[in-house]
This record gives sequence, C-alpha cells and structure tokens, in this order.
Amino acid sequence: MKKILPYILASIATAVALYFFIENQSLKENAGAQEQGDALGMSVEQRNAIARADSLLLSGSYEEAQSAYDSLPESVGLERELRRRISTKILKMDNQLRYRNNKTAQENSSDTTDAKNSDFDLQDVDSLSFALTKAQLELKNIRMQMQQKVFGEYLTFKSKKGNRLHYVGEVKSKKANGFGIAILDTGSRYEGEWKNGMRHGNGKFYWIDGEHYEGDYVNDMRTGTGTYYWPNGEKFTGEWQEDLRNGEGVFYGKEGEVIASGIWKDDKLVEENKVAKNDNEK
Repeated sequence: MKKILPYILASIATAVALYFFIENQSLKENAGAQEQGDALGMSVEQRNAIARADSLLLSGSYEEAQSAYDSLPESVGLERELRRRISTKILKMDNQLRYRNNKTAQENSSDTTDAKNSDFDLQDVDSLSFALTKAQLELKNIRMQMQQKVFGEYLTFKSKKGNRLHYVGEVKSKKANGFGIAILDTGSRYEGEWKNGMRHGNGKFYWIDGEHYEGDYVNDMRTGTGTYYWPNGEKFTGEWQEDLRNGEGVFYGKEGEVIASGIWKDDKLVEENKVAKNDNEK
C-alpha cells in the first residue's frame, strides 16, 4: 500500500487539475457573458467562488479549499459535489503524508538502533514528496497547454434531450462546431463531430454500461449508417434513423455469426433476409 500511494496521489492530482483548468479557462473566456452564466443555471459570482476554491486546492491549501467547497451553495449542484469529493481524497492523502513525516521524526529521535528501518520510511516519504512535486509540474504544464488552447475551448450546456454536457473542442459562435469530446452528467461520453451544439456527422458514443455506437449522427440522433456494440460481443451494423434501427441491417452474435439480417423498422426486424439465414445454417 505504501508503494502505490504516490501513484494514486499523482493520478488524482492530475485528473482534478485537468478538470479544474478546463473550468478555469471557461471562466476567463466567458467572464463577461452574464447571460451565458444564467443559461447554465450559475451566476458569475458563483463561478468566481468556485474559481477561488480551485486556486486554494491547486496551491496546496487543502483544508482551506475543502472549507471553501463546503461553503458553496447547493444550487451549484454537480460542480460542488465533484470538487468536494476530489478535495476530500487529496486532503486524506496529504494527512497520510504528514503522519508518516511525524512518525519518522519520532522514530529517529527515540531509537537510533533501527536506522535501516527509519531510512526505509524516509525513502517512502521521499517517494510521496517526489510524487507531489511531479504532480505540481504536470499542473503547470496543463495550465500552459490550456492557455494555448491545445485541448480546444470549453463549454457547458444541455443536450437536446436535457442532459448536461462538459464539452472540450472546436467552438464557433459560442457553440460546439467541429470536432470535440463531451462528457455527460450521466457518465457517458461522445467523441466526434458537432454542429450548433448537437452531435452531427461521424462520431462515437460510449455508455457507462459498456455499450457503444460508432457511426453517423444528424441533429443529435443516430441517423445514417452505424454499428452498435454490446459488451458480450454482439453487434448490429446497418441503417439508423432518429436513434432507431431503420432500413437494411445485420445483427451478429458473439462469435461473429449472423443472427438476423433484413429490413428493420423502429428497432424491429420486419422483413428477414432468407438468403442470409440459409447461408448461415449451412
């Protein structure tokens, strides 16, 4: 457990940094847009309060950051809860590091005969300290990348179906236009092309249960040609319209065998391809 703590700490710090710097970039770009803040259900004052709490966390003032997050209004919702959970984990890691430092100091002052064991503990502490230093350097690098817009611009908005999205990618006229990646509040993820804030063009959508779709979208719905994958290895390849299987399509089993082939309408097979079925039986 001692050896993996540095890696856990570095991973958490890097993940929260990426999310927070994306959010901070959004604050810089949209600070003057009061109407946009209102549309997202969050005022400029609330976003500024979040930014101040984020800066405390990134500077290493973990307890102050935790207190700042706790004082945020519940109306902030997902933003507040996400930060509170992450800051709690980082604060716990920091307390463990402080405890190990104090313990090592006490052992060194009271028992000089266990020098080897003390040296081993010091090495563990040094490893944790190195992990923290490395994480801080990575944070600076992420900040520079965000300033250069390597990851594109950041937006938060609601989809056509009412789901809240955290989007990073190409933006035009303050809307997602071009290629971008979005994480939904449900945990699902979309990577692909956008038009006026809607999935439009070719893209990939991943659900948290392991299912995913690769293919065409029109006006935020699966429309065109695409393949839907299930975690057990089954898949459907064919034509889609408004999120449903409509047109020619083939359903494959776990081993790649054809289970059903023909014409589909509103997700149901209405005309089976008998030739394909007979070939499969041979």
